[in-house]
Amino acid sequence: AIDQELGLVVTVGSVAFQADIISVAGDALVETIPLNGVPTDVAIDPLTHRAFVSAGQGYVQEIDLTTQEAEAAIPVYVESGSILINPVSSKAFVGLFNSSAQLLKISGSGSEGPVADPSNKFKPAGRLLFSAWHNATNLGFIVNNSRPEGTDADDGSVIIIDGDTDTGARIGLPIAS
Repeated sequence: AIDQELGLVVTVGSVAFQADIISVAGDALVETIPLNGVPTDVAIDPLTHRAFVSAGQGYVQEIDLTTQEAEAAIPVYVESGSILINPVSSKAFVGLFNSSAQLLKISGSGSEGPVADPSNKFKPAGRLLFSAWHNATNLGFIVNNSRPEGTDADDGSVIIIDGDTDTGARIGLPIAS
């Protein structure tokens, strides 16, 4: 993930339990942040210059990119995946890998709990992976990589987060044959 204004890249790997901060201008590693779990994803809030690293079983590590120091380790209590940042509200959304395919909302004060689902259409299980935020519409998109009961087929569902209300809805896509 890249902080465009600061010219910093944050990268993680599944072998070393760490997040590395690289200077684009200096073409060099400027800091390494140790983590207590295997990191899987990084998202950056461009307004506050904070990185959020999904750190395996149990927490999301917040990193202040202006000081290049670890901040809060936010407990999520289950394996977490893809992270989205709403650049308008500076809220982070983290997919939780559990039996309810939840999205957790995080702000500077910590966890704000699961994202509300007014449509009541989140899948009953899943791994929420692969995400992107569309700034022009203030919508986030995250793929629910779950399997319908008794099949090996991916149902192709996408959860959409409304950045104005911080709520989510699921849309189903047809299964490719």
